[in-house]
Amino acid sequence: MNNKLIIKPFNALYLLFIACYSGLLLAAVYYLRTISVESVFNFGLYLALFQVVYFVGYRYLLINDKEYDEAVYEGKGVNIYNELPLFPCNIITLLMPIPFLFNPIAPIARPLLSYLFFGAFEGPLIALLMPSNGFEKYSILKPRVFIFYTYHINCMVFPLIFKFTGLYQPDVIGCFEGVGVFIILMTLAYFINDYLVKSKLNEKANYFFVYDYECNPIMEYLHSLIPYRYFFVFPLFPIFIILSLFLNFIFNL
Repeated sequence: MNNKLIIKPFNALYLLFIACYSGLLLAAVYYLRTISVESVFNFGLYLALFQVVYFVGYRYLLINDKEYDEAVYEGKGVNIYNELPLFPCNIITLLMPIPFLFNPIAPIARPLLSYLFFGAFEGPLIALLMPSNGFEKYSILKPRVFIFYTYHINCMVFPLIFKFTGLYQPDVIGCFEGVGVFIILMTLAYFINDYLVKSKLNEKANYFFVYDYECNPIMEYLHSLIPYRYFFVFPLFPIFIILSLFLNFIFNL
């Protein structure tokens, strides 16, 4: 394998690929904005629906990928209970069509919109900065690797679409609403993990990364400070809030 095609955080290919692919998406959104708001809205709707189909195909690909099996499951076979749509980015993908299909969405659903707006940027950002096993240090030409990067970059364009179409207007309260929804989902994920592990359906279940740090240096450090499942993730919340406040500032310039 040509080493020039190996993609990992902050190497030349990583920076070039993210810059070019995200640049194309942003250019498309800005171009459509010059035509009409409706064009941007339709693009967002089609992208949201595409992401759902992309996700389903992505999971099917992983389940049948022998190299992924070796990297993640040590060749013991992919465990379907570890491929459920319960990671933050996957939940965002499955929920994202809602504000487009049911516009205007009920005011009671504003916390959901806050989670989608801020989470669509922050969740993929974390995934891209810290790829999990099976995605780091592999060729970008491998289908699962290419889909991993494009799938997460696609998510990150939705806040801009929300802003341009008026689907959501970020504010300071929304920053805390988004983190609040994240905590609720994370708590539910913890109990699902606990059930899957104790029932032995999946002894390595780690949705929302609240059960194990999975050799992630940042998570490992947090676990050394707070050696308790679920609670060791809590120091990340102030970071999420600060990042959300920064996004709120940028989108309100």
